[in-house]
Amino acid sequence: VLAAAVPVSAGLWRAGGRRLAGLGLALCLVGFAHAGWVALAPCLSCRDGPADVTVYQKNLRFDGTDRAALVADIIASGADLITLQEVSRASLVVLSDLDAAYPYRHLCPFSGVGGIAILSRLPLTAPECPVPGLATARVALAAGDFVVASVHLYWPFPFDQHGQVERIRAALGDPARLILGGDFNMQPWGWAVRGLPGDRIGGLGVT
Repeated sequence: VLAAAVPVSAGLWRAGGRRLAGLGLALCLVGFAHAGWVALAPCLSCRDGPADVTVYQKNLRFDGTDRAALVADIIASGADLITLQEVSRASLVVLSDLDAAYPYRHLCPFSGVGGIAILSRLPLTAPECPVPGLATARVALAAGDFVVASVHLYWPFPFDQHGQVERIRAALGDPARLILGGDFNMQPWGWAVRGLPGDRIGGLGVT
């Protein structure tokens, strides 16, 4: 969108709409600066040394096609836990191909684009689908017992992201140990993300 806005603004400038063009270019500059800041944002809660647990988070895209590469990437990651969104009928082959490496699975329906899932190398207990857009289970790790959750939020507009976050927050409560991965359809500093329990861990990457 930002890249397309630049030639549009230039066209407006040449056509004599200099105020609109100037406004468009100013917004483009702000947008590019914002995107750069997001890409370079530091990890908020990182440390050196081995991790207690490794989590792989992915929106599968309901219409994605490169399933073999995805399965290989997940296995190569060596992750202990996997949180997935948009697990559609086409995506079920991914889950099947991961059965051997991740024998424990919890899948919740969500919307037309697909459900949400948690996969684990370790046994999952107390699996629940407490509210739309949230899958939870418990897992025993070396550091203790954790609630692991996979989340898929609605778009903020014209959908009820705000209300969904309130329902998810109420369903999660305030567990002492929580691992939450998801597609939040929101910037990391947006209310929808800050309204959920926990701190963001890790940098940002292109999906």
